[in-house]
Amino acid sequence: MAASGWHTAAITMRLLDCSFPIATGVIGSEIHLEWPSPTRPGDVLHLEISVGAITHSETRPGRGSVTLAYDTINQHGELRQRTTGRVVAWRRPAVGSAAPTGGH
Repeated sequence: MAASGWHTAAITMRLLDCSFPIATGVIGSEIHLEWPSPTRPGDVLHLEISVGAITHSETRPGRGSVTLAYDTINQHGELRQRTTGRVVAWRRPAVGSAAPTGGH
């Protein structure tokens, strides 16, 4: 018996939301998923996340894009899902400036 890849993706998104909070939120821009091995009953999953490129928007100064890679791994170190993607994120205001308005 094995979980659907989309079930694994849903669990991954929940783990990502709980472990990698972004204060003002993000908008998904693109994503690539791979399931090199199936998630099995009894698997205890965790994420290993890395941040790649951060690019500031030239046309919208309060925004930028962030490239992320995160692996969903079980308790035995077996890779269950590999995700790479890019999200649009709001920039943190400079110290002493007002918080950005709108943006959501």
